Amino acid sequence: MWGCENFYSSQWGSFSAHWIFGVFLMVIVLLLLGIFLRGFLKASRTRFNDRDDSLQIIKHRFANGDITHETYLEMKKIINQS
Repeated sequence: MWGCENFYSSQWGSFSAHWIFGVFLMVIVLLLLGIFLRGFLKASRTRFNDRDDSLQIIKHRFANGDITHETYLEMKKIINQS
């Protein structure tokens, strides 16, 4: 009756095929989101690590007397702005 002989089938295939396709699509979207977030967080951590390394270098140079206090403060200000 009403053109629906079987509840689980339609003109595009069976009901289970739609369910499997939906899960497959969701897994792909979640994987892509995870890859994007992983790359974003890794880049963010690298940027902060570079800043910390730069501060350590100028602290070491100031402690050795290679640069003056004014130069140290100027370099520190530039590093913290980036």
